[in-house]
Amino acid sequence: MKEFRSIDKALAYLIQEYGINILTDSRRCINMLSDIIPDQKSDINLIKYVFDCELINTLISANSRNDSAKQQAINRLNHELVHKSKIKESTSSEICSVFVSALGWNVVIPNDVEKEKQRKEKNEKRKTRLKDFGKWIFKHIKVISIIIAVAIIVTIAYSKIKPWYDHRNKIHFTNPTTLYEGNDYKTVYDEFTELGFTNIKSKEIKDINEAPSVNENKVIDVKINDDDEWLDKDTLIVISYHGLSDTLKIYIPFSSEEVINQDVNKIQNELSSAGFKNINTHKNEDLKLGQSAMIGKIEKIEIDDIDSFNRNALIPFNANIIITYHDYPINNYVAIPDTLNNLKGTDYTQVKKQFSNLGCTNITTEKVKDITIKNENTINLNTISDISINESNSFNKGDMIPVDSKIVISYHDYSDDYFTTAPNSAKNYKGKNYLDVESELHKAGFVNIECKPIRDVKIGLFTEVGETETVSINDSTSFKKGDSFAKSAKVVIKYHAKKGD
Repeated sequence: MKEFRSIDKALAYLIQEYGINILTDSRRCINMLSDIIPDQKSDINLIKYVFDCELINTLISANSRNDSAKQQAINRLNHELVHKSKIKESTSSEICSVFVSALGWNVVIPNDVEKEKQRKEKNEKRKTRLKDFGKWIFKHIKVISIIIAVAIIVTIAYSKIKPWYDHRNKIHFTNPTTLYEGNDYKTVYDEFTELGFTNIKSKEIKDINEAPSVNENKVIDVKINDDDEWLDKDTLIVISYHGLSDTLKIYIPFSSEEVINQDVNKIQNELSSAGFKNINTHKNEDLKLGQSAMIGKIEKIEIDDIDSFNRNALIPFNANIIITYHDYPINNYVAIPDTLNNLKGTDYTQVKKQFSNLGCTNITTEKVKDITIKNENTINLNTISDISINESNSFNKGDMIPVDSKIVISYHDYSDDYFTTAPNSAKNYKGKNYLDVESELHKAGFVNIECKPIRDVKIGLFTEVGETETVSINDSTSFKKGDSFAKSAKVVIKYHAKKGD
């Protein structure tokens, strides 16, 4: 379905697609508008007034008649909205303009045109009076003209400042209060607070007799103790919302025996989802080191001081529920020294020492063989790649953990194919053709080989051109066959070349 930026275009589309009788089905019309302009709920709420005052049939009937009948219909709609539905004239004009635009009528919108006409006439009269008065003044006396000119300037300045002065400590509020119905009352409360209102009251209507309920905490209505658009900050605003009945009872989803040794957070969430409101926890620091698996496990549950109950027992929703669970004494906890992001890239032995100095007793390290000749310049050897605490790497600096928590520190190390071995000893390369030497070293995996000529051969009786003099790996000329080197190690082959070439 198409989407539109304005409600009048959307309404015109519905009339074009489904005919004008779509307006007789208010629920369908409103639902379809909500689908094609979902971000304009406030405008949709405004046109609901037209359906509520039952004037749709008048508009439909006038649609096939002349402009005079259409003007009468729109005037009647405006009158009903202002005098019966108690909507402000400006808001009524907006609603009328939506239907005029959607229906394609060539009529005058009530209120706006008349006001504009009166304003223009008033301005024209004021200009004429000022012009005649100015001519008379300048004709008679210059001093008085100067005084009058100053007075005019002061008057104009005052006319600009006065509206600001009158509203300087007030809040401009034009939203219809029906806009807030069905919303969460805390959200509505916060919205009025952000606008600057200081005298906001909330009123709980305890009319819900089942839980959980989607209507809980939803706004019933909002009453504002003033009809003006400009409101004082301390204007009384009362937000009424649905609440749970004092007599409401809920089926508890488990028995007192079934929760023993269950996770405290899981049971707490289940109780909250069932609708219970007064859930408290109590920590029993009874565990000894080595019993970390029992941390957070439930010892017992008491409901209004009763620690034995059956599954599906009916319990008041506001009963005092206390969940007692096992934990270590506080002195068996330590604070994590830093965030994972800050620890990454540091030497793993230092971090291991940090945790050890805190008293942690279950620390292991793990090599991550991910350094290759391609990334060796961006990843440092023996630096941390990851840390998991109790199988989680999501933690913050200062988080408290048991001293026997399982801590695994993973750090970067060379990959298995990072190294290679020398296929021969340095002394065995002497006298061989340097190209053969280069080929042999290249096949062994060395990737950083440089051949340097020694230009000392004149005739070649004792030394042949291309004969290897020395081979060095990482500046070593005494390596032996089988010695281990990084494949990126610097290899230099010095060989004899013809003098002068």
